[in-house]
Amino acid sequence: MLQRLYDESDLPDKPRNSLGVARRLEADEMEKLLLASIAVDADAARRLGIRRAQTVQRWLASQGKVPEDRMFLLASRVNPAQAGPNQSQPQCTASCAEFSLR
Repeated sequence: MLQRLYDESDLPDKPRNSLGVARRLEADEMEKLLLASIAVDADAARRLGIRRAQTVQRWLASQGKVPEDRMFLLASRVNPAQAGPNQSQPQCTASCAEFSLR
């Protein structure tokens, strides 16, 4: 599947041979090029943080037996330079989202 995705992608920096045909690469090299080409904007990272927080909150309520009225979802942090809701230091880079529960 990785090979097919790589072959069908329009990556501008695909290594090519002297005839201009894309060269065959090892799986780890294809994966590295494909991952580097994925653009994740702040809104997508924020939505991911919210979904993760909701999943954890549901698990804590159902499996952890934490009363729902004792948990509060805080805003997801997607900017690594931004201080967290509890003034903690950022734990992620620009390509991830953090969430907090209180």
